[in-house]
Amino acid sequence: MTQTHIRVFQHTLFLSGVLATLSVSLAAVDWHKTPAHVPLWWNLHAHPLLWVPRWLGLLLLPVLTLLVPCSLYLILSLWDGSIKNHGEESKYMLSQIILLPALFLFTVQSFTIVPAAMSETHDLGARLFVATVAVWLLFWFGKIILKLEPNILLRLIAPWETTNSSYWSNVYFIASRIFSMAGESLFLCAWLVPIGWPLLLVFLICLLGPFVAMWGVSYAYSQHSGPDQSLVNQASPQQTDT
Repeated sequence: MTQTHIRVFQHTLFLSGVLATLSVSLAAVDWHKTPAHVPLWWNLHAHPLLWVPRWLGLLLLPVLTLLVPCSLYLILSLWDGSIKNHGEESKYMLSQIILLPALFLFTVQSFTIVPAAMSETHDLGARLFVATVAVWLLFWFGKIILKLEPNILLRLIAPWETTNSSYWSNVYFIASRIFSMAGESLFLCAWLVPIGWPLLLVFLICLLGPFVAMWGVSYAYSQHSGPDQSLVNQASPQQTDT
């Protein structure tokens, strides 16, 4: 990667560090007013199930807010040499993929974990948590992948390679629509479906369903794609717009 592109990813890691610091600050504001033990896990009805020491319950997500983006950056920089040939737009979207876990974890920490630790009942804001997953991990993720070129991270969505150069753009156009629609559906269900088994089932279907659907699409498309130019070397951001 060029120095310009390295700075883009470094800025992303810096933003992750800022979010992690803000998460710690939010937990520290009322630290001494928080019980010595706080919930880390909740049951189907959002009632506390697993209790841990305060430092673990309030600092776990801030640490992950920085650790997960750094891990993604290392995976891309060390194990995926193809990203140096990506276009400007794809590299920018890759930086958004790296930042996405930090945004999600910061939101969860700020609006569900800390309020639950400091409330009298310690119940989790289940609807807000599900809505957060819908916005960041499904809807926004779906928007980002539409502009991405082939990379190691997105093999989780489409693991089957093919020699057809249109494979990536076609499959990820479908993936973008599926993930975005799943996010929209889950966001609505977060406020309408009863908390408990109904909300859990909807949550699992909307979260895991897009991956299962895309594995099927990826496999089917790879079996019916004819020989063409190399997928990794020829895919470009412009292909995703067609």
